Amino acid sequence: MRRDTRKSDRTLEDIGTAIEADAVCAQCGMINPEGTLLCKSCGNNLREQRQRRLTTAQPTSASVTESPQAAWLKKALAVLGVLVVIWVLINATRIENFLVTVQVPDASGAEELWKGEERVVYERLLRELDMNPVTEEEINVALKEAPAAGTYDGRYVLVRDGTSSESTRLGAAYAKQHGDKVFFVARLPYDVEIRGKASPVEGGRLEAQDSAGVYIEGGYYIAGGYAERREGNGFTCRGESDYDTLAMFEALAYPVPKLDQFEF
Repeated sequence: MRRDTRKSDRTLEDIGTAIEADAVCAQCGMINPEGTLLCKSCGNNLREQRQRRLTTAQPTSASVTESPQAAWLKKALAVLGVLVVIWVLINATRIENFLVTVQVPDASGAEELWKGEERVVYERLLRELDMNPVTEEEINVALKEAPAAGTYDGRYVLVRDGTSSESTRLGAAYAKQHGDKVFFVARLPYDVEIRGKASPVEGGRLEAQDSAGVYIEGGYYIAGGYAERREGNGFTCRGESDYDTLAMFEALAYPVPKLDQFEF
């Protein structure tokens, strides 16, 4: 009996085309005929491969659907933002005043000597020094090793080595004792200015432990040092500042003829 193979072939063809599988094997790269279930090279299941690929490509419902917590958080942040804007508008003046206060801090440290409460004392000392500048004749008298006065008050000429040549002169100073403190100011070349107060200790020595300041090159720096009486006349002054912690200022201070002193 002759079999009808055409019907059988069509059935197999229909079955083959009904298989939904990838043609290219992901494991070995073999390109298989369409409808192939197993890779002809490595035996990989191409239908399962296709299902895995489609499952990975499709987003899950969890990633697409926004959770109730996230939606509530967005609404809360929006309301909070509106409240912040309203609060800023209501308190705009207070905020502006606060920012101005922050940008202009109170004077502190060395700057306190120029802008703090005691600046009036130092400015008066400077005014006395400027109104009565040390003259050439007074410098010559001061350097003659006259007996030391019994007070710290008055003007001083500052020199390097005790000679009257202009090359050794450093500037002038003014001191005034008030209670247990000696207030002093000094003017040096290049607009350098020193202010501070010192305390007398044994032997007529004056000490300023970080209670002085120097203004130099537009900045204020904490300074400290001491002044020690020399035999005969004057003081040996030594000090240092934060402007240059490795350098020490040294000078000889000689009192000049006494003026009528003012009182605090």
